[in-house]
Amino acid sequence: MWIKIKWNDKMYEARVTDHFTVTITDPEDKNKFIELEQCLNCGVWKSEDEELYGNGYCTDCADMCSECQTYQKNKTMTIIDGERICFNCIEAFKNSCPNSYKYHQAIDECPYAEVEEGDVKVQFEYIGEGLEGDYTGEEDDIPFMRFYIYEKSYCDNSQGIDHPDWNWVEVDSGSYCTTVPVDTPKEILEKMVKYILDNVKDIIASNRSIRHTASELSWICEDMIK
Repeated sequence: MWIKIKWNDKMYEARVTDHFTVTITDPEDKNKFIELEQCLNCGVWKSEDEELYGNGYCTDCADMCSECQTYQKNKTMTIIDGERICFNCIEAFKNSCPNSYKYHQAIDECPYAEVEEGDVKVQFEYIGEGLEGDYTGEEDDIPFMRFYIYEKSYCDNSQGIDHPDWNWVEVDSGSYCTTVPVDTPKEILEKMVKYILDNVKDIIASNRSIRHTASELSWICEDMIK
């Protein structure tokens, strides 16, 4: 079958060789032929030296999934911490590891709580940690929350990140993984993060190290906030 196509802003008569590949006569040498492939996403025809990826997507329309290492249509990808991940992998996270950090990020439902008072702020987040490092999703593993403690750093920097006169800076030894499961109710997380702030704010105000206190707070549990 022969069709008319537009390539490099010119119209050509092309012979169809399969569902998205055609052959045209080389405009500079009538004895040569150029095989073109059509991107299934944008419809642009590419020459043989412009490789199509995945199931036929051009460079502008394809991205490699950082999880399965295959090229996918970029409209079926999501970005998590700067990495592109395909929806197939996200669905796999959901089925095999519903508490994985990447799955929570993909559905934009990562557990989170924050409280700020004066020059101190405490955040409770899930960053993908479990019993022994990264949460694996194994039956005997548990996904845990981590807290971060920040204080205001005053400056004369007019380009400050949060405010022209100050920025939030993480306190030394102010971040620990806890044994608080990610499925802890939000109201409990909020009470816990307030409890942490109440226990460190005076120490920070007096310019003392919070290492010992923060380490003990990593064992925070519901009994401590009742």
